[in-house]
Amino acid sequence: MRLTRLEVRDLRILRSVSLRPHPTLNVIAGGNAAGKTSILEAIHVLGTGRSFRSRDVEPLVRWESTELSVFGEVLEPAGTLRRIGVVKGGPESRIRLDGQDVPGAAVVARLMPLAVFAPDSLEIVEGSPGQRRSLMDWALFHVEPEYGASILRCRRSLRQRNAALRSGSPRRSAAVWEHELCEEADCIDAWRAKYAEEVLPFVRETLARLTGVPLQILYRRGWPAGESLADALDRTWAADAARGWTSHGPHLADLALQVSGHAARETLSRGEKKALAAAIMLGHVEYVRSTCSRQPVLLVDDFPSELDARAREWLLEGIRATGCQSFLTVLEPSVLSLPAGTACAMFHVEQGCLTELV
Repeated sequence: MRLTRLEVRDLRILRSVSLRPHPTLNVIAGGNAAGKTSILEAIHVLGTGRSFRSRDVEPLVRWESTELSVFGEVLEPAGTLRRIGVVKGGPESRIRLDGQDVPGAAVVARLMPLAVFAPDSLEIVEGSPGQRRSLMDWALFHVEPEYGASILRCRRSLRQRNAALRSGSPRRSAAVWEHELCEEADCIDAWRAKYAEEVLPFVRETLARLTGVPLQILYRRGWPAGESLADALDRTWAADAARGWTSHGPHLADLALQVSGHAARETLSRGEKKALAAAIMLGHVEYVRSTCSRQPVLLVDDFPSELDARAREWLLEGIRATGCQSFLTVLEPSVLSLPAGTACAMFHVEQGCLTELV
């Protein structure tokens, strides 16, 4: 899976940008606030309907315009060329695939898996469980065909139960939603437990190329072991009603990252955490690539940030080893130690204008 054409209009500083990407490595260089990250955002909007930096549309639209548009052509492994168009802002947002409107971004998201590694990716190690659940959800959305629909049903039933809790409704009013929540939770839990077991070898293999850190990934499902979710919900109804939200369920799942039995966020240095976050990203790319038929596209923002020369070389080698199409932003191309003859495309961005370097 690779992007063969990108057209961007009125996204942040980008007024009009046209790009014919290289099938493997694309390096986008430029100073701060020149528009490098905006190009990665445009690709993310194309593939998911939103930016990886903000869910809000308003900050994305160039200040002189009322809407933004992104158009792209994606080549499938079988050779089929798919055309995607996204318009955001204005009176109506629209997503079109091959000239036909689609009801949501899930259709195009499944077509072009996007893996993002940005400065805030450190939150995978240091941040809240929500950061790691998002990673689980991304991988399983592409690996398990029914996962996305199951997650939506789970969220719907959870919203309804929370509404019943906050309104002071009687216990029986939430019964139908609790039944659906428990059914979906069991499926989600089985998928996530299998995923956690299968993804760890990919992450460890990637991490071993840089360091011998003995990483463990422990899956925690969001309710007590040895107890069904139905029993946990029944036991905590009164306490949940007092706080106004559901205290057990798959919405509280986590991946505990441990090194030698201790939390990675407390054990590793900042540079080691950054390397671990990169290894987790690359491991997930390999997991998705090996498990389903679609190759992710990698978006790597501010490539050398907080990594030493050896770690940068390792990360670049790991990115190239995936064989996936990748887009890297850098201040200067010289920070990349590319072997002679490396096939790639180099671009320069200045004040929102993109030129290819020959």
